[in-house]
Amino acid sequence: MIAVVTGIASVLFSIRRHVLTYPIGLVSVLLYVWFCYHGGLYGDMMVNLFFAILSITGWYAWYANADREHLVPISALAKRHRYSYLFASLVLILCIWFVLHYFTTSTVAFPDAFVTGLSVIGMILMNQRKIEHWWCWIIVDACSIPLFWSKGLPLTSLQFGLLHCFAWWGFFSWRQQLSALDNDVLKEGFNKPA
Repeated sequence: MIAVVTGIASVLFSIRRHVLTYPIGLVSVLLYVWFCYHGGLYGDMMVNLFFAILSITGWYAWYANADREHLVPISALAKRHRYSYLFASLVLILCIWFVLHYFTTSTVAFPDAFVTGLSVIGMILMNQRKIEHWWCWIIVDACSIPLFWSKGLPLTSLQFGLLHCFAWWGFFSWRQQLSALDNDVLKEGFNKPA
């Protein structure tokens, strides 16, 4: 229950662009390491270990860029970088699948690899404060609902259902904030003397 509550709280702080996203999320990911190990979701266990490391580095990166209210600035990837991240996602998913399929007893190697690989990319983008991380979470959360249900973890499956809704909320919230930023930059540019 603590893992679910802290996981949801972390996402809510992320929607607000608040630094507390990371310390609260760290509690959740460490608990999920234990759950995934005992549930045979080795890919998700590995990604949660990786998330623990990224939570520490993300906490520092967000804290270093936060304003007085502990909110961080956000941006979007340049189009050329989107293709790089897409390619990296595909390569990572295939590599994780290979390891899970040939070197573990995983009964859900490809779904686990897909969720794991895309989660890694999403977390990296989140640490960089890129709006595209929300797309990763929207897809990961949708795929995680049946994955965790099939492994007998209905509470976690429910959590991913809520997180899926929150990911959409986060995307639209960040998009609105980016649009407002773009408008301010345009207005400022027109008001500058030539």
